[in-house]
Amino acid sequence: MSNPAHSGLLKIGQTSKDPLVRRKDLSSTGVPEEFVIEYQALTSDYRRQEKLIHQKLSKVRHSGKKEFFSVTVPEAINIIREQLGDKIKYEEVFHITSEELKTASKKKSLKITMRFTFFIVLLALLIVYFDGAV
Repeated sequence: MSNPAHSGLLKIGQTSKDPLVRRKDLSSTGVPEEFVIEYQALTSDYRRQEKLIHQKLSKVRHSGKKEFFSVTVPEAINIIREQLGDKIKYEEVFHITSEELKTASKKKSLKITMRFTFFIVLLALLIVYFDGAV
């Protein structure tokens, strides 16, 4: 999870709860902004796997026992995938890069333009149809 109030840090840890519930719990602990789920993976033996992942991230751990790490989302996902391997039963990536955001914005704009063009063409056909029927 990331938090805009903690730029450059990711909270990486396990939970036995639904990640959305855990996010809500963390966001209500006096932090100025809500946490954002960037990635989630379902695996067995999650407590042990968390320890192993934290060991791999030890050099970028922000402080002591806290689960905050100075690592990018793609780097964190790669480390988690590397550790879990085929033990991942389910995963979902929510993280969107600025480039993906730009591309998605362009696609949305293109869809709106295409719908508008289709509407104009359809309207023109209807006008032609009704014009010819008079």
